Amino acid sequence: MADNYIVVESAKFAETIANLPEQFDIVISAHNLEHCDEREDTLVAITKILKSGGHIYLSLPTEKSIEFPGPRSGV
Repeated sequence: MADNYIVVESAKFAETIANLPEQFDIVISAHNLEHCDEREDTLVAITKILKSGGHIYLSLPTEKSIEFPGPRSGV
């Protein structure tokens, strides 16, 4: 179970992460980085909020995943 979720507009990803007062054991970023206005700054900010020995999980779209699972209908 995650303790913290951060939702912020893409133009403020790096700034928001850089200003977090705590450090984390793990940072999970699933299909967010490609939407960041400042990708390098965002990655640097993530590394600065990780505890020593912490982990980063990045999930990014690939050529195979761009249309996966495809159009959805319903809820």
